[in-house]
Amino acid sequence: MAYGYPIADPTAWATTLAQYHTARAAYTSLPDGSDRSTIDGAFDNVIKAEAAVLDLHSPDLSAVIEKLRILWDEKLGADKPESDHRRMVIGDLSRISFLQS
Repeated sequence: MAYGYPIADPTAWATTLAQYHTARAAYTSLPDGSDRSTIDGAFDNVIKAEAAVLDLHSPDLSAVIEKLRILWDEKLGADKPESDHRRMVIGDLSRISFLQS
């Protein structure tokens, strides 16, 4: 039996990431005063789409960066030392990804 690394599907990644961004945009654009069931449903869609993205194997370094942005979303904007470190890690990875392309 041969062992190896799992193969990531770039098409599946792109589709799943687009679904995540669509779900997130739908949630963040809900009008003020939306009823609780609408808000909860939209939030559940974001959580499911996020889990789908995080469950996929990343096809490249930019996908890993996107996963970190999703995981650290609210923590990236905070004005704390650990937020600075997270932003620096993403910056480093982005620079490396750019240099490798």
